[in-house]
Amino acid sequence: MIRVDIEFRNPLQIPIDVKGVYLLCEFSSRSYTKEA
Repeated sequence: MIRVDIEFRNPLQIPIDVKGVYLLCEFSSRSYTKEA
């Protein structure tokens, strides 16, 4: 039951995490390029 609950929650959380990390990388690389 716990496993099913985790599988149910993960699809909602993982895409958000990946998107957040992607945006963070984009922002970091952009600001880094501006500084350089």
